[in-house]
Amino acid sequence: FRDSDDQGDNDNDGDGSQWCVTGRVVLAPIYEDKGNTVVHVGVAYSHRNPNEDELRYRQRPEMYTKSRFLVMAEGVDLYQAEAAVVFGSFSAQAEYTHAQVDYDLIRNQSFKGWYAEASFFLTGEKRNYEHGKGKFGRTQIIKNLGDEDGFGAIQVAARISGLDLNNGPIRGGDIHNFTAGVNWHLNPNTRVMLNYVHSDRDKMGPWD
Repeated sequence: FRDSDDQGDNDNDGDGSQWCVTGRVVLAPIYEDKGNTVVHVGVAYSHRNPNEDELRYRQRPEMYTKSRFLVMAEGVDLYQAEAAVVFGSFSAQAEYTHAQVDYDLIRNQSFKGWYAEASFFLTGEKRNYEHGKGKFGRTQIIKNLGDEDGFGAIQVAARISGLDLNNGPIRGGDIHNFTAGVNWHLNPNTRVMLNYVHSDRDKMGPWD
């Protein structure tokens, strides 16, 4: 595929060097008892040719705040690794991303981000792992809200994450977040979320 701007336009039609490629491979070496026990691992790779040689990165404390920067880039390679487990009502997952950015004046700039999270259903449900697709789907609720004696599902969760956008002359900032939350699943299509986020962010530069 080709990269494009927010309007879906690409200014490099006919330039074969502007093609991008993305791939992902996953494996579930353990899948037992209809998904009651799951171990999932995966890797992904993406080579991107940014439209107009511009690449935008942003860092924010897992909620909307102003914090982004623009870097010139002729190409970027993304390397990702992921893992997840399910043991009944408990589940955990993590992902790591490494971005390698190249430009004429600045070569081999690298940035990285990661997260790890865990959750537990107090009401006995489990996360729904779709074995044939290698991803998690909608949670199947034991008793939906509105059913006889139904209250939905209560899930507690915690998450830590980090994003490092500092490398050499590029000072995009460094941020670490801790999130604790409660999710109320009324039914498989509706969820109410309450999160507390604590963020520790370094300055992006002398102007920040």
